[in-house]
Formats: sequence, C-alpha cells, structure tokens
Amino acid sequence: MVKKEKKKVYMLADSIYSTTGNARVTKTLLTGLKSQGFNVANIGIGAEGEFEGIKFLPITQHGFDENSVQVFLNKLTKYLERDKPDFLIILGDRVHFQNLGVGNISKDFLEMIGTKMIFWETVDSNAMLCMENTIQNPTTPRKQIYPACTNVVTTSHYGKKVLENEFVKVDKVIWEFVDTERFTPVNDNKKIEIRKEYRFKKDDFVFFMVGRCMRRKNPELVMEALYPLLVEHPNVRLFCLIPDYNIKDDQNLVDFAKRVLPSRYGGRDMIDEQKILFCTVNKQPTRLAAGIDDDEVVKFYQISDAVISGSSNEGFNLVFGETMSCGLPYVGINNTTIPELTSNGKVGFIAPGSVEHHVGQSMVITTTSIEEMREQCKKVLSLSKEDMGKMKEKNRSYIKDLIPKSKMILEWKHYLESISGGN
Repeated sequence: MVKKEKKKVYMLADSIYSTTGNARVTKTLLTGLKSQGFNVANIGIGAEGEFEGIKFLPITQHGFDENSVQVFLNKLTKYLERDKPDFLIILGDRVHFQNLGVGNISKDFLEMIGTKMIFWETVDSNAMLCMENTIQNPTTPRKQIYPACTNVVTTSHYGKKVLENEFVKVDKVIWEFVDTERFTPVNDNKKIEIRKEYRFKKDDFVFFMVGRCMRRKNPELVMEALYPLLVEHPNVRLFCLIPDYNIKDDQNLVDFAKRVLPSRYGGRDMIDEQKILFCTVNKQPTRLAAGIDDDEVVKFYQISDAVISGSSNEGFNLVFGETMSCGLPYVGINNTTIPELTSNGKVGFIAPGSVEHHVGQSMVITTTSIEEMREQCKKVLSLSKEDMGKMKEKNRSYIKDLIPKSKMILEWKHYLESISGGN
C-alpha cells in the first residue's frame, strides 16, 4: 500500500519566536495541525531555527520601500518554489502582507507549484486602510493584498461583514483561540508574591492596559478615563504594557500623563507618584518594554485587578480573551469584534463607541465618552471581593466554552481537507 504524502501547511505570520497574540496562535495552530498529520512550517521575520519540531523559515526585511518589497517577495517565492506547500496561510495584517505586497505573487505561479494561498484576515483598522489604499492605488507593489489569494477566512463575523461589503468573498469564519492553559488566575497569596517583583502593594487596585503595538490601542483614552479615579483613590494604579512604542511615543505618553492631564483636571503628577507605570524589562517606571516573554505577560495579568482597553479597532481582540481567561473584569468599548465576543455587552463593562477618521494618525480611531468609560471603571471598583470571585469563575468558563483550542485546530483541519478535496 502506498503511503499518502502529508499535506504541507506553511504559515506566513508573526514569527513563532515573537510574543504577539498572533505568534501564539500561529504556534498553536501549527502544532495542532502537525498532530493531525500535516507537514507544517512558519515563515516570518527572524533567524532560521526549529520550535517544537516546527521549521522556521526566516525572511530578513528592512523598511518598507519598493526594493525591500522585491527582496521579501524573492525570498518568499524561493521558499514556495523549493518546498511547494499545499497551503500558505497568511495570518494577520502586519508587515508580511500589509507593507510587503504578498498580493504581488502571481496566480499562475501558485497554480504551477500547486499552492493555495489563504488569507486568515483579522480586519482591524490597519488592514482596512491597507485595503482602501489597494483600491485607490492598485499598481503600487507594496499595497497589493488579495489579487493572488485563492481563499479568504476571517477571525470574526465582524471581519466577514467588512470584507464582503467592500472587498472580497469570505469562505469561512474561524476564531483565534485563547490559551486558557497559560492565561490563568492565581489565588490572593500568589498574587501578592508576584506583585513584589513589580513593586505593587498588597492593597493596590491595578488596572492593566495592554497595547502591544499600535496607536489604535488608544492609551490616552484609558489614562483620561481613569485619571480622576487615580486622584481620588489612593490605592488605584494604572499599569501599561506598550512594548513597541518608540522613544517619541514614550515622551508623548509620559508628557500626556505628567502635564496634559494634570492641567486638564487640576490633579497631580501621577507619573512622579508612580500611579501610572509603563512596563519595562528592568522594572523601572516611565520606560517602555522590550524583550518581554509570554510568561511575563501572563504575570502582568495575574498581578492586576482589572483590564482596561481604549482600543479603536480589533480584528479579534485577544486581550479580551486573555482577560476572561485570567478571570478579570474587562473594561472596553463596544465596537468591531467586542459585541460578538461579549454577547452584546453581557460579559464585561462595556462603554458605547463611535468611529471617526483621523487622517493625521493614518488610521481609524474609535472614541467614546470619557465619562461613560469612567463610569464603567467605577462599577469595577465597587465590586465586592465576593463579586470578584464569582466573576473569576464565570469569565473563565465563558471563554473556555467560546473559543477552545481544539475547536480552532479541527475547524482548520476540516477546512483544509474540504478545499483540497479531502485528499
């Protein structure tokens, strides 16, 4: 009997060595598909290597000029021509196709090597702008997205609606999973122990804000919503994880907290009082993070009492899922994927939002009433210890039922089999 050759699945996504949410999803999906009998590999920015038996194929990329587009495409094309994967799944909206023109790959070339290119699209504000630019500038190489793709999958029903209203037909919605085995709550004693590492006191009430990469995470909105509460309540603190901000952004945010908000509300310098902290590797306040690993991100959730997000536009919102998984209250804006993830606001403390276009920041920003978001924070602060305990169990149960890891893997397995004829 002739043994069937394993189907090859390559993913073009954040490097499996990265700490982004998409990188964690990539690792899990590739590991899961490998266990289902697929031959898998990850293509991304970084050094060549192997992670838990998964090959990592590196592409070095510098800047986003037209020359770097060609260098990127040449390297990607060589990998595809050499290995001839059955499927190339492209996850997310970051540099790999937003700025590096994966859509320039020839359909004829893909047909010749027998590769189906599948976009697993998150459809956040950056992706939407890139799509709009593609329509407006169809001959610009680095802005080509969809011309070569054979299939499109989204991570949300919101994303499916956006794409089908404006851009392209969507085959299927497959939600990204949340790692409920890694993101877990801790008991009070463990929480106090971990807090000592980060100089938080036992009785501090810590709001945690995760803004891993983009201005669309809107930390200014979060700071302004919380600011009067920071002034009024001695034990309330804001802890911000914003590792990819550059020095200029660092200065802007610190200036916003040190000067703009005090002058606006007649308060005090919350940075000097260490009530607003920016995460850093060496644990010093008012500096930004670099090189944080997954385990430390989990600790940041575990030392916190609630998570707050001013995010303008989410293709999926892993932060919401991670918050639920850690059993914490979530304060956020009712926009993009949040309605479907929260059962229309039944889970979490959700403020209404409205969409505006801010050309200067080159993205779509969602704003909300500062007062309404502040009221949601007050509700969280008023929760009793008993209520918080009940919420922990409820949130954990909710997210484990909503997006189990096994479901995501099996949905991808069945989907890949269906578009390849099941062979």
